[in-house]
Amino acid sequence: MRQDESVKIKQLYPDLTVQQISQIVAAKWKAMSEDEKDVWRKAAEKEKEQHAIMYPDYKYSPRKPGEKKKRQSRKA
Repeated sequence: MRQDESVKIKQLYPDLTVQQISQIVAAKWKAMSEDEKDVWRKAAEKEKEQHAIMYPDYKYSPRKPGEKKKRQSRKA
């Protein structure tokens, strides 16, 4: 839902920041009925199932704070 709404909002208001777009989308989500939300929840569940089929061995493994790599600067 966030991705779809983000594209529409960016077209209407190209100068908005990511934070502002998220606030607008959050307000729309809160204003939706449960039936409307269920449509998006079912779509998310379907995508999750497709991902599991495409990548059966995938396991989310977040990095610990000490393991994060710093970006290396490029030398010109």
